Amino acid sequence: MELFLIMCATMTPQEIVDKLVKARKQLGMSQAEVAVQLGITQVQYSKYENCKSDLSLTKFLDLLRILQIDIADFSDSKNKTKEEILAFIAQQEADLKRLKDKL
Repeated sequence: MELFLIMCATMTPQEIVDKLVKARKQLGMSQAEVAVQLGITQVQYSKYENCKSDLSLTKFLDLLRILQIDIADFSDSKNKTKEEILAFIAQQEADLKRLKDKL
């Protein structure tokens, strides 16, 4: 999956999606409602919830905001601040971009 999974070493992609689906349902939102707020189609969002497609890091962070989930909930250490987690993600993104550029 996308870059955010690097920091989720203790969670599988399915566990992450399960957490997101649970939050969406607790808010009483449909996939279509979330998709509209993300600026994607319901079909695209459904593929994400079924682990058949990935969201970009930006869309994932937007999704956390929409579902009112703290990014620290996906950290392997609850002691990290949001800033530390976001800095880690940014570093991983830069490292992966450098690797892609070499390919």
